[in-house]
Amino acid sequence: TMKAVFGPTMPSMLIILLGAGLGLAVDSIITSARQRKQTKASARGDIHSGTLAAVLAVGAVVLVATVLALTRTRAGIAAAVASVIASAVVFALRRQLASHWKKCVTAAVIAVLIGMAVTIGWGIAKDQLPTKSLAVRWFYWTASAQIARDNPVLGVGPGNFQNVYPQYRRAQAAEEVRNPHNLIANAAAEYGLVGGTFYLAAIAVLLVGICRPREKSAALEAPSRPGPVATATILIAIVAAVFAGRVFLGGAGVHWAVMLFDAVGPAIALAAAIGLCWWATSGSETKPSSPAAARIMLACGLGGFVLHNMTTLSLWTPGSALVFWVAGGACLGSGLAGRPRCLIAWRWPGALATVVIALTATACICLPVIRRTILSERAFVALGNGKIETGTALALRAAQADPLNSQSAGEIAATILRTSGSGRGVSAMGLQDALDWARIAANRSPNSSSRWRVVAQIQWRQADPNLNPKNLRPSEALVPLDSPPLKAMSNAVTLNPQDSRTRLAFAKMLFWGRHFQSCAQQIQLAKQIDQQLRQVDPESIDLLYAKEISKMESLLLSAKSFYSK
Repeated sequence: TMKAVFGPTMPSMLIILLGAGLGLAVDSIITSARQRKQTKASARGDIHSGTLAAVLAVGAVVLVATVLALTRTRAGIAAAVASVIASAVVFALRRQLASHWKKCVTAAVIAVLIGMAVTIGWGIAKDQLPTKSLAVRWFYWTASAQIARDNPVLGVGPGNFQNVYPQYRRAQAAEEVRNPHNLIANAAAEYGLVGGTFYLAAIAVLLVGICRPREKSAALEAPSRPGPVATATILIAIVAAVFAGRVFLGGAGVHWAVMLFDAVGPAIALAAAIGLCWWATSGSETKPSSPAAARIMLACGLGGFVLHNMTTLSLWTPGSALVFWVAGGACLGSGLAGRPRCLIAWRWPGALATVVIALTATACICLPVIRRTILSERAFVALGNGKIETGTALALRAAQADPLNSQSAGEIAATILRTSGSGRGVSAMGLQDALDWARIAANRSPNSSSRWRVVAQIQWRQADPNLNPKNLRPSEALVPLDSPPLKAMSNAVTLNPQDSRTRLAFAKMLFWGRHFQSCAQQIQLAKQIDQQLRQVDPESIDLLYAKEISKMESLLLSAKSFYSK
């Protein structure tokens, strides 16, 4: 489906495109009708430019609406329908609403607050929301509220929700998520109550600003659309920038299909979105220099985007977020003239400061990420071709290239663990080097359960190099619970208590350390988690496989036979 190809953020972007295209179509149709009345009949075979523009705009609307329907995203389609209805109402009553716009905005804010209060009240009373999709999200949101409660000032940091969430994951939640799928919950959890409030205030100021009626001076000074060469140059630069960023910063890979869907497609979609929003808010020969419908319907599309972000993560995805902010800026710029200000005295200091900030950010943030991405992909290719030493060396360089990233450090630790003693070639660094890198990864991301699990696995191999976790046997002597491998794995379980596989890995280590009763307890908890998850979502990716369940039952019988003696 279209949703599977473009991801969950595509519908949000389409809501903005639908608003821009619909407004452009309405303005083009009105303009074309006026031009036909004012001009003489054209000769046979001539194509009226205004009519052609109207036809193309209507075609764009139909295309966007079709793609949106193919995504089969109920929340996105509902938000789009709401934005279209709002567009029709506002456009029909634009003169009456413009004279009382502050009262209308106040009423809209009160309505939103009442809706939020009803939703929260329903959720608190029944500990769920009406539909299955909203019920699952309610568990994400309540966990996010607990994260914000425990980290009220600074939050857990941008992008760190996925590392902290497993500690707060409720038993009813279907899966681990990278984002709570709610604009407010994510801002509060990652930025804290202070930072989250400022972020939400910026969005609120934008939404209020686009509701403000167009000033008369703005209507007379509406910007004209640049020529085709300038427009094409800017859009090509946008495509190239997004493509390069996706490849070097996101690791698009080397396969052409991955490049197509992970880099080329999003870049073209972003350029098309910006181009359509640009055209909808600027003047041209085929549409009025002061388009009323374009600005109104684009504004309603932006409101629908924010509404959809109450159940999705588009504002936290760079491509769709960029469309939102660019479209919002275009909508503001086309409606507000403001007071003239002289910026000549500050243009050179401002330009110099911008260049310094850009170069500093590139040197400190972008270049290490680009180097790590390139080296990691080369290491992956080398290891896939059986070049163990070369791949390990490249993975080591990747881990050293980006000192703030835990993934590359975790990858080199996992690579050493996988290759040491495998019969394909033993790494010269050995298990101790693997443990050092695993600890670096865990320290860089201390709330990540998977990082501590790797630390425990390496320490397990260090305690008994001949121990094979696939053919488990107890040690000859009791291993203390505060021993390095058991302590690290216990920490991994604490950081992700609802993960049955982590508990099974802990149970194996407890069996090896001769803690048979504790082993049986961990297995029982893993079974309870798996059974409850099957009731919540039978298709969850976190469910245990039949082979895993069989091995779990066998391990449980072995543990019971030992501690019953």
